[in-house]
Amino acid sequence: MKNTLQRKKEIRLLILALITLALLATASKLFSSYHVDVMHTLTMNIHKHPLKVSRTALRLKLGLYKIDKDMKMIISSESKIEQKRLIEEIYIDEKQIYNNLRIIKENLFEKEGLALQEETKTLFNQLVEMHRNIISLVQKGELSEATFLIESQVLKHMSMLKGNASNLYNYTQEASQSIKKESHQWFEKLETANTLLSIFLLIFYILITYYIIKRISKYIDNIDHLKELYDNTINSVENLIFVKDTEFIYIACNEAFEKFVGRPKEEIVGKNDYDLFSKELADQFRQHDEIMINLRESKTNFEWVSYPDGKKVYLLTVKSPLLSSDGTLIGLVGNSVDITEQKSTEDALVLSKKRYEVAEMIGKVGSWEYKIDTKEFWGSAESHRMYGLKSDSILFSEQSVEACIPEREYVHQALIDLIEKGSEYKLEFRINPADGSSSKIITSIAEVEFNTEGTAQRVIGFIQDVTHQREAQKMLRESEVLFRSIFNQTFQFAGVLTLEGRVLSVNPTSLEFIGVKEIDVIGKLFWETPWWQHSQELQIWLQESISKAAQGEIIKKEVTHYSKTRRLHYFDFSLKPVLDENGKSQYLIPQSRDITEEIDIKQSLQNSHAALEKKSQELYTIIQEAPNPIMLHNEAGEVLMVNKVWENLTGYSHSEINTIEKWTQKAYREKMSDIKKYIDNLYSIKHRVDEGEYSIFTKDGNSIIWQFSSAPLGVMDDKRTVISSAMDITELKNKDKMLMSQSRFAAMGEMIGMIAHQWRQPIAGISMDANNILVDIALDNFKNDDAEKYANDILELSQHLSKTIDDFRNFFKPDKVTSDVSIQEVMSETFRIVKESLKNNNIEFKIISESTSEVNVYPRELMQVFVNIINNAKDALVENNIKDGYIEVKIYDDETYVNIDICDNGNGIDMKILSKIFDPYFTTKDEKNGTGLGLYMSKMIIEDHLEGMIDAHNKEEGACFRVRLLKNK
Repeated sequence: MKNTLQRKKEIRLLILALITLALLATASKLFSSYHVDVMHTLTMNIHKHPLKVSRTALRLKLGLYKIDKDMKMIISSESKIEQKRLIEEIYIDEKQIYNNLRIIKENLFEKEGLALQEETKTLFNQLVEMHRNIISLVQKGELSEATFLIESQVLKHMSMLKGNASNLYNYTQEASQSIKKESHQWFEKLETANTLLSIFLLIFYILITYYIIKRISKYIDNIDHLKELYDNTINSVENLIFVKDTEFIYIACNEAFEKFVGRPKEEIVGKNDYDLFSKELADQFRQHDEIMINLRESKTNFEWVSYPDGKKVYLLTVKSPLLSSDGTLIGLVGNSVDITEQKSTEDALVLSKKRYEVAEMIGKVGSWEYKIDTKEFWGSAESHRMYGLKSDSILFSEQSVEACIPEREYVHQALIDLIEKGSEYKLEFRINPADGSSSKIITSIAEVEFNTEGTAQRVIGFIQDVTHQREAQKMLRESEVLFRSIFNQTFQFAGVLTLEGRVLSVNPTSLEFIGVKEIDVIGKLFWETPWWQHSQELQIWLQESISKAAQGEIIKKEVTHYSKTRRLHYFDFSLKPVLDENGKSQYLIPQSRDITEEIDIKQSLQNSHAALEKKSQELYTIIQEAPNPIMLHNEAGEVLMVNKVWENLTGYSHSEINTIEKWTQKAYREKMSDIKKYIDNLYSIKHRVDEGEYSIFTKDGNSIIWQFSSAPLGVMDDKRTVISSAMDITELKNKDKMLMSQSRFAAMGEMIGMIAHQWRQPIAGISMDANNILVDIALDNFKNDDAEKYANDILELSQHLSKTIDDFRNFFKPDKVTSDVSIQEVMSETFRIVKESLKNNNIEFKIISESTSEVNVYPRELMQVFVNIINNAKDALVENNIKDGYIEVKIYDDETYVNIDICDNGNGIDMKILSKIFDPYFTTKDEKNGTGLGLYMSKMIIEDHLEGMIDAHNKEEGACFRVRLLKNK
């Protein structure tokens, strides 16, 4: 108690000393902060006031010099622009000087300095007034008066002003030196005070430190003594003792634990389980540690571990939380006891019991006891299993056991007779297990056990599950019946022979085939029976085969027998030995299967195959000699054949393109991957498909156009096979291109006419303006305003001509790719081309658009179609002298298409020729005005290139053309 009070007193004294030291350190820090603040204030005063004012005064002086120089340059300069620039610079410099005077005033506090600033400002105001007068004289051109004013007044005034600026600068320099001197005096005072305070703090700190070290040394001595006592205590214990912190780092252990780890304490402390043990064992230890830490309560576990020398022990480990005096968790303490001997004894008992239970289970034998006084049954695990009773129960009532026995009265009476009369207890009966499993047949034997007084105490018995034996016996009997049924009813020939070859049994089918009875063949040698008498060669072979089969060999051969009708039959014959459990032959089983029909069918198939081969050869010849290219290919990517036309047109032999990979690579080049994917889809088709047109490359590098179609051939060699045929349409396509070119040239002729017509008026205007210019020059009446007007007119007309050329150039520009466009855009661009032609013929053009959908087309080709139709409508209106002629375009959607109706009021198309207007070279115009290709090419463009539809019909006032194009989805 006394020691405790002493320690508390020392701790309080130590705390007081530390608080005093902290207060002194804080005071020193505050004093230093005050020192820094004073120095900062003095420095800022130097910077903000004298230094800033001196710099501003210097800039003021420089500004005055610049204004003086600029005023002199204004007088001497002859350029008004230069004078204007210098005047603007003077105004800017004057503003800067006023700003500098303001800064000086804001940063001066003494009256002397402020008075000096006010005097300078007054002088500068007067100078500015003089400058205004001089500038006014210069602007009026009175340079001599301005020069006189500068020499008589300005120079003197400027000299006074510069002197005041110098005085301001000198004044601020003196103020700055005064503040600097004051700052130096303050620094010396503060430095002395700070040095004295630091010496005092150092001495006080040394005294406190000496006291603390002395007290700590005393406590360390006590701790070392306690530690020695603690180490001796835990090392005297045989248990494994160890301590871990909350991070599962070892902080202490005893010598027994050192032996277990196989390392000294110095190599254990500071490490975790993963540093000392295998990962598997470390994971196990860590799991137990975490559970104990989380629960904050002791935890017990059992574990097998190995010492470094290989010795395995079974440990009972108790881990408990390690708490500080205030209840804080600071780690855990472990205590492991070696209980290997107890574990071995326990395992031996468990193993013995398990072996007994396994023996019972293997033999399907269970033991039971019946307690006569309590009328309760006890049973082994196997007895429990047989009766389907709960294994966790020990005793069962008489009623619960007998409830499983359908013949319970008979069995119960046998038990009573055994107890009371000593009758033999040897029963076989069926039970229905309590767990609902399938019923069983068991045998049970028992005897009575008496005490020393001769009183019956209990009955001890055994039961055996004989269900499988009884079922096997039953199956054997049923199998015998089944065998006889099959043997006698089978359609195959079958029998049983001795090892010498004598007939023991033959089935009725065999006897019926040759028309004899069983008695005629039983006991005879098999090769001497009627089945073999037609061939001595077969008899010799059979006799040798029986000898081989008796040695365990299986014999098979195709043989012949004559039926009772003397028809020769073919049989698949076999002779097999029946072996006992030692692999020794006991009997021979001859079997024959009539394969006469199979042979007949096989022969028929061979004949059919020969015919098929012949037809296949004929088909091959037809394909090879076909006038169109043909290829056979399958889903494995194999090209089975190509005909002669295919090879001749492409230049590739079959060996060069014997796979789809090679064919597509050579024929389609960069489009190979897309075409190959399309061909892969062909193997799923169910009927013929037209694939369309494809451009392919021949071996010599030329491009030809083929139109393909494919059809399924079915499965050949387990692979889906397709036949693809093609038609070379290269020449046909070249003719289409020629027609397209002719149509283009015809359209170009019409366009050139339109261009010439649209250029006529602008060129006439340009010519008129040029003539006007020449006339004005000749009459000497040429004016700038008129020239500018004529030039603007010519420029505007030239731009109109250029725009016309751009519109027609765009029309003839070929489309390389399709574009997503609206019909309204294409129609508007078309109108710009035909506008002047329609206007000159007084034809009204209307567009009614009810569609916002886009189509994927070649825009220039579609424009060509619209221009053809509109020009035809214009010609019809002009030819028929229609007054108030019009062409109306209506654009609208349905579910699938964008529809374009182009109608006129030109009296329509003669019904006799309506069906021919889309034919090539058909025209109602004379040779000069018509080629008969416009509408033919329009139909080709719409239907072949754009995948749309075009037709024509008459309405009340005139003709209508309808174009239908697929909408974009």
